[in-house]
Amino acid sequence: MRAVGSWFAENGPLPVLASGMITSRNGWVEVPYVDAPAGLAGLAAGTRQITLENGATVTFLPGMRDPGAKPFPDVMRGEETQIVGFCLAAAHGKGLDRDYTVVLPGTHSKWARVAAGRIAAFQTYATGEVFALLTKHSFIARAEEPQPGTEPNWAAFDRGVAFAASDAPAADAFLSVVFSARTGILAGELAAADIMDYVSGLVIGSEFRQARAAGWHRAGDTVGLVGNNILNTRYGRVAPFFDLTVETGPADAANAVSWRLPGSFRENEKMSIAFDKALSACNLVAILRGITPGEAEAVGEVLVEAGWRIIEVPLNSPDPLKSIEILEKRFGDRALIGAGTVLTPGQVADVAATGAGVIISPNANPAVIEATVKAGLISLPACHPD
Repeated sequence: MRAVGSWFAENGPLPVLASGMITSRNGWVEVPYVDAPAGLAGLAAGTRQITLENGATVTFLPGMRDPGAKPFPDVMRGEETQIVGFCLAAAHGKGLDRDYTVVLPGTHSKWARVAAGRIAAFQTYATGEVFALLTKHSFIARAEEPQPGTEPNWAAFDRGVAFAASDAPAADAFLSVVFSARTGILAGELAAADIMDYVSGLVIGSEFRQARAAGWHRAGDTVGLVGNNILNTRYGRVAPFFDLTVETGPADAANAVSWRLPGSFRENEKMSIAFDKALSACNLVAILRGITPGEAEAVGEVLVEAGWRIIEVPLNSPDPLKSIEILEKRFGDRALIGAGTVLTPGQVADVAATGAGVIISPNANPAVIEATVKAGLISLPACHPD
């Protein structure tokens, strides 16, 4: 409450989502892992909820466990939400329906395979931690911290990557390769200022090499990349050395999942999938402002035949609920029908009674969003910067 009390004071008892180590054994509420393979429904089933003293609901999201990993099951907390969010938000627009490898750089990088609508498997590479140990605490590769704002030494970085990506059999022996940070200095091939970025290129390049050997990618693949800008830049620079194309996801990829899971995430996975497909087919919304019930069917026919798949009737139109009901009954099997200018939870309930599936609001009213989620509908609130 101390951390988020000001949010509640300003906006009321907003629903709270908790993901990552806060749900671990050492966190606030331990939530058991969900075993891979698992998709939205499996992750949703693993959530736990508590109610705070102010009435706000906190939903704790589960991590994932890969029981097929060797020698022991692999685990992650938080990254699974980013993976699903990337797949839902990425440019291909197909959600989890597309088979895909997603890479999450970090202290403990993850390589995950999305297949058949689920996170099928994943593997952890302790790349960031090894890099920190080598450059901060080792004899062979201790490096000076760069000055803030200093550009990376890309020549040194690329040199490390190039060897890790090479056909040289020695590049397979990582414990031998890292000693080159020391021998490069002794041979006069590396300067002290090169070490930090040379080792960075070497360890990230070795991660890609080992991931290739483990079957996570092959030449010509496109892989998803979800991380911060600094790491994305480095991983994106390594990818071409292995003949890979990178599709970079948004830094806030986890947010794309927030309305798709039960509780504070999503009540109706089918509606989420339908929305994704509709938006993929036509990424525009037809707004029928001022339409009357007598005009609804004819206008809807033209729009649906033309390929429109999301149709909105603003609630400030004449008899809007009747128009929505007509459109839903006539075209609900081919398009998503919704209401716009929705301002109150009561209006959400009225729209839900027509069978419509989308609520579009001109603002981000928490009460309207919560009512929409509870009704199992798609919430599309607007945010206007001050």
